[in-house]
Amino acid sequence: MDHRLDGMDRRLDGIDKRLDGMDDRFDRLEATLGVIQQQLGGLSRDLQDIVQEIHDARVERAEIRSQLHVVEERVKMEGRVSRMINATLISLGAIGATLAAVFTG
Repeated sequence: MDHRLDGMDRRLDGIDKRLDGMDDRFDRLEATLGVIQQQLGGLSRDLQDIVQEIHDARVERAEIRSQLHVVEERVKMEGRVSRMINATLISLGAIGATLAAVFTG
């Protein structure tokens, strides 16, 4: 009977050692998961920053596009004004030539 109790005691010691080993593994796993959680938290903040930068870039792009449209319209308007000035100068030149012909002739 004593021999059987010693055998059971050894088996229980073996189980206890395995449980200690599992506790050690759980401790390492918990530490690893803690590190991963911290890294994911950092990555989450980084991703939020990137999303904000993309949003800001889109807003800036829209502002630039709006300014470009204003400049484009201004260039078109200045082109029209330039053509009108040229037409006016040509007309004034023709009138001047006609007047010169009338007074010299």
